[in-house]
Amino acid sequence: ADFENVFGGSGRLPEATDSGPFHLYGSMRLFFANGGGAAYVVSVGDFCAGPRLEDFQQGLAALEGQSGPTLLVTPDAVLLPRADYATFLRDALAHCAKLRDRFAILDVQGGEAADLGEDEVRRLVEDFRSDLGESWGDEKSFGAAYFPFLHATASSGGEAVVPASGAVAGVISQIDGARGVWHSPANVVLNGVVRPTVRIGDRRQDDFAATPEGKAVNLIRDFTGHGPTV
Repeated sequence: ADFENVFGGSGRLPEATDSGPFHLYGSMRLFFANGGGAAYVVSVGDFCAGPRLEDFQQGLAALEGQSGPTLLVTPDAVLLPRADYATFLRDALAHCAKLRDRFAILDVQGGEAADLGEDEVRRLVEDFRSDLGESWGDEKSFGAAYFPFLHATASSGGEAVVPASGAVAGVISQIDGARGVWHSPANVVLNGVVRPTVRIGDRRQDDFAATPEGKAVNLIRDFTGHGPTV
């Protein structure tokens, strides 16, 4: 309710709902549905203009003076052009590594497309890894990437396609609070999620495993009788 009072919501501001062109509203709903608690929302633009790299960079600067946030989630950053998103990925990891009290949850661009073939999925992951760059130190230990996007239950009763980061942040927040930060946020069934946009089988999962550079991509997979699972 606090979020809707400030930023708008279903029935009040169509562009701010989970069925609009932006992902923040739907991601916030998944964050709370999956155990998220206090959330710090940094406004980096408005609903009448497209996202800009400099706006996201200003958002990171605004967060530097805040000691409360422990997870950095930027679902609308995937709407940036690829080159700008690559820059922002590196900026987000550097931000977390500099402050050393928070962790970035990253999304792989292109995960919203349905029925991606194996070659397309492999290309998306290779592009993401390439965009992270080669000359970096321990920044990679301050972030984790997730793929693909999710078909989530929308406030309108239909479905909305949103990045996975909001739901994953909720899971991490819930596990950290209930079991401790040493427990891995894995094998958790997601609430409010109908299915991932892309089905990944056991054989294809190898494409996402850790590389020598430490650039693993974590999956949301749909298991029969179990549901969409981190």
